[in-house]
Amino acid sequence: MNLKKYEITENLLVLVIFPAVVGVITGLLVGAFSWIIEEKGLGMFAAEKSWWIVCVPLAVLPATWIVNKFITRTYSPSTSELYIEVYHDSEKRLPLLQTPGRLLAGAATVFFGGAQGLESPSTLLGASAGNIFERSFRQFFKGNRKGLLLTAGASAGIAAVFSSPGAGAMFGLEAPFRRGMDIKAFVPALVAAGCSYTANVFVRGPTPLVPMGSIEKIDLIVVVSVLALAFTCGIGARLVAYSASCARQLAKKSLPWQRIVYGSIPLVLLAFIGFLFTGVWVTFGPGNIAVQWALEEPRLIGLLIIAVVTHTVGTLFCIYGGGGGGVFRSLAAAGALIGQITAVIIGSAGNNIFPLIGMACFLSAGYRIPLAGLFLIAEGTGNINCIVLGLVAIAISQVCMGNATIAPAQKNTN
Repeated sequence: MNLKKYEITENLLVLVIFPAVVGVITGLLVGAFSWIIEEKGLGMFAAEKSWWIVCVPLAVLPATWIVNKFITRTYSPSTSELYIEVYHDSEKRLPLLQTPGRLLAGAATVFFGGAQGLESPSTLLGASAGNIFERSFRQFFKGNRKGLLLTAGASAGIAAVFSSPGAGAMFGLEAPFRRGMDIKAFVPALVAAGCSYTANVFVRGPTPLVPMGSIEKIDLIVVVSVLALAFTCGIGARLVAYSASCARQLAKKSLPWQRIVYGSIPLVLLAFIGFLFTGVWVTFGPGNIAVQWALEEPRLIGLLIIAVVTHTVGTLFCIYGGGGGGVFRSLAAAGALIGQITAVIIGSAGNNIFPLIGMACFLSAGYRIPLAGLFLIAEGTGNINCIVLGLVAIAISQVCMGNATIAPAQKNTN
């Protein structure tokens, strides 16, 4: 009996209590970090309507390079790949001394209007918190329990920055694989993601990319349109993944000054084009500005196309130039914008099912995280019919994606 009590107590510590503490710490830190950088810093520039703001992105890549050169002192692997690489290599540990530099590099990219977000730094922050706890209480994390808090922390980071506990939990479990998931970390990931989301809401409130809105009656036109949207998002995500791979390969062949110059000039031009046609800085940040603009009122299809193209191309130039942010929300934003284009085409611009399913399809296809996409739809609608339709849509987008991925460090199976 005493042995069973000890086993239960140990399981509670490992699977619930430690992940909950990691989640709360991550949620509070990510919430404060995001509030300072995105809402106050980037928001300061985004609120300006003066044309001189178009020059702000000139600082994105130089500032990030300076941080990587003199503080982080490394460029490889990128922050977006670090969690996945450490997950798959039992001999590797998160380089905790690099964490401040990598956070600062991500902050510099987003603060000055790079078309990326704080997902990668937030994932690193959560994974680092989990790693510290595992090292401190290593007697509990041996054998198949090793790495549980690493995964839980990564889940907590995404749950906070993306304001989605379900998507955050599934990200940590699915992201290391192209086809598969880490089922042993299921409970710790859920606990950490839920606690992180709650703590983040306490700091800055919920900040979903696509807020819950009206869901009109699902008829044949809606079903056919959603299926077409899923196909478009799957092909689009595959194209972005291929383009990102080309950008990384080109970056390896370029000198630092070439990456900075050849990356910075397009960022300025894209910001100029986006602002010229839409009146807002749609290329700035991970996509929240562009999506909020698109959903405020019905927009012309041409303007929505300009928004999604300029922002997505801006993300690719950030990848080429060595930006320190992530592409998680950038992929989601592209899908949400394509979803809104679909809604406008069929005359249903007020129906949020299209941007929600577009967001879920594009993101889940690009990162190979179908369950995370399904959770996004479930959390965003709470409607069983929408969830079933979204399930089919996500399956279509996954098929269209093939074996491609935005995260080259992923393994095929677990």
